[in-house]
Amino acid sequence: MATFQYNGEPPQSFVQTYGETELLRFPLKNGTWLDLEPPVPATGWVPGDEFELTDERALRAARADTARFTEI
Repeated sequence: MATFQYNGEPPQSFVQTYGETELLRFPLKNGTWLDLEPPVPATGWVPGDEFELTDERALRAARADTARFTEI
């Protein structure tokens, strides 16, 4: 099991403003997707929010996206 922190969306030149991030999606080993809802649904995912992953494919995906997630 690993704990990750959401860092927010990385800046993109073609995006003027970001809305709320309402769902984080990770692929799972069995071919399905893990949909993580924010801890406080009214605010969406906020930089600094933490979550845990156990599936090895989801872990690889989160570790590869260092702009959005930091492993704690």
